[in-house]
Amino acid sequence: MDVKTIIRTSAIIYAEEAKSISSKTIQRKIIESVFVENENKQLTVYEIISETERIFSLSFSYEEIHSLINNQKTKSFHVQMTGNNAEQALISLSNERFQFLKNKKVENNFDNFIQIFIERFNYTTTKKNVENIIQKYLYELLNTNIKLYSKIIKPTPEKNEITIDSTIFDRDEIQIINDFLTWEDTEKNKALFKIIPKSLK
Repeated sequence: MDVKTIIRTSAIIYAEEAKSISSKTIQRKIIESVFVENENKQLTVYEIISETERIFSLSFSYEEIHSLINNQKTKSFHVQMTGNNAEQALISLSNERFQFLKNKKVENNFDNFIQIFIERFNYTTTKKNVENIIQKYLYELLNTNIKLYSKIIKPTPEKNEITIDSTIFDRDEIQIINDFLTWEDTEKNKALFKIIPKSLK
């Protein structure tokens, strides 16, 4: 998963505040992310499987996807039958759910926060380099979470502590990251809080 995709996807996975996130919720949110990325284009179950593998390098079975989509409690998905064969059914997000997640994607868009931060802080390095450093940091944080999710989704894992490998950043980069983290901006802090690891059921 590339940096841009994983940062965008974080806004969806953490769209609703919760003290804990179950493995089924993570699975559903990852599937929802596929539809937000493709502007809610209809897909079959097998196409969803292909997209989750391509985007997230996660493998779901037909039964897992089918069960999540037909869970009446969530009401996230719209299913259009195109014949008697359920495998040919066309799936999308409900309009209400799509708009909610799309708005969250914009609201939690770190690209906006990074650009404001760059304008307020003067560094000897280039603006592009500052942007790359912060994106790299967010990527490491978020990618660690996605990898942890992939372990939770599949057979019950041992408990994992999420850490960021500080050896990949030099002293100047760490200073920029710390400046970004301690920068007093309410909306940035809200978005950042949502991607901090939460307890997982």
